[in-house]
Amino acid sequence: MQSILKRSLIFFTLLLAGLLLYMYWYSIKAERHDETAIPYLESVLPTLTSWQYAQLEPLLSPSAQAAFANEKVRAA
Repeated sequence: MQSILKRSLIFFTLLLAGLLLYMYWYSIKAERHDETAIPYLESVLPTLTSWQYAQLEPLLSPSAQAAFANEKVRAA
């Protein structure tokens, strides 16, 4: 019985250590995008939250613009 408990404890300890290492690695990878992403989001967020399609359209990818165009056709 103690063998199963010991193995389970080792497994969960390794799992937790792996999760913490992954979170640390992801944090380091994400920080290098802060200086470009934050100013972009601060400038674009008011446009996104206005819900005005004419202002939003230039920010959309071509596939998103096509999807919106299809929705307009279906709604009409």
